[in-house]
Amino acid sequence: MRALQITFFSLLCALSMIWALLALSAQLVHLEHRQLITAIQNNTMPAPKKQELDRAIASYEWIMHFVSCNAQLHNDLALLLTKNADLAVIASDAATEDKSLAKTLATLTSLLSCTPMNGKAWLDYAMLNTYLEGFNKRSLNAYKMSQQVSPGESWLAEKRLLFAVKFRLLFDAAALEAANKDIATLERAALFRLKNVFKAANINSVQDLYALFKKTNGNSAPL
Repeated sequence: MRALQITFFSLLCALSMIWALLALSAQLVHLEHRQLITAIQNNTMPAPKKQELDRAIASYEWIMHFVSCNAQLHNDLALLLTKNADLAVIASDAATEDKSLAKTLATLTSLLSCTPMNGKAWLDYAMLNTYLEGFNKRSLNAYKMSQQVSPGESWLAEKRLLFAVKFRLLFDAAALEAANKDIATLERAALFRLKNVFKAANINSVQDLYALFKKTNGNSAPL
């Protein structure tokens, strides 16, 4: 019995050490590329070289084989892949662009399986899926999920409305209701953010914005 207890304790210690090493490795990858990630986020440096991006992407993809559900790693990798796609657009490299964007979508899918309450990730998925496949049912559902899990974040409400303005004619009743809730959020907490939405929609008032998302019979057709 004592031998069994010792074996179990030893196994538990070994698993704890493995977990700690993996967590440390994930943190080291993030720290190694933190300057690049921050620069891309803030747009504070010239475009990184493709070799630098490829090396960072490879590092993240390697560690994520072992640490599969880490929101920080997923977010960093999605950012790197999106930047890689941007460089491909500049270089007119359609194959690299499509590959990077497809990998970004897969990364967002993995992120959402780990953190389903991430409203930004749901909106990012809706936008990227729309870019790759057009506005379809997956885009619509992801948009609605973004509002459902993050209803009161004004910066995200603004981004959702900027997206919604473009595709409102394809919205169902639930999506129209989500947009109306975001308008109400900005009315209460961030009127200054509405100006960007007014400009995108070519309107001048909150009333005009509500009118764009008024429920009609034409908004119920399935995608």
